[in-house]
Amino acid sequence: MKTVLSKINLTVFALFMLVLPALTSCHKDDKDDKPTQQTGIAGKWEVGSFTIEGVEIKGIVISSAQLQFDTESSTTGTFSWVMNYTDDTSDTVTGNYTLNGTGKKITLDSNGDKTLEFDIDLTGNKLKLSGIMDESSVVVKADRK
Repeated sequence: MKTVLSKINLTVFALFMLVLPALTSCHKDDKDDKPTQQTGIAGKWEVGSFTIEGVEIKGIVISSAQLQFDTESSTTGTFSWVMNYTDDTSDTVTGNYTLNGTGKKITLDSNGDKTLEFDIDLTGNKLKLSGIMDESSVVVKADRK
């Protein structure tokens, strides 16, 4: 009888040790780990796809492109957009950006030269900008560097 109780106690103890990590990992944190659009957009981004009217031009016209966003307030900051072309030329556009109240639209103002408005989709380290540029539909997809 004593060995049966010992085996039951050992079995219960072993099961408890297996279940204990699961119990502690189920605790829900009060803090929200999902970044806001403002804090999430800050940093350097490497453009992986650049389409105009559904046609991919990265690799054909644009060899590489990078975006840099620096925050100043909860809805504003500065940006730099560098585009390197396959003919060994490049363009750099700098200016200020503004996020709308919901964080779903971003306006890029290149210091009064040109203003672009994009829908913004930010998921983790993936950024998607879609809108109109020079009267054409543009989609830019980038990964955080």
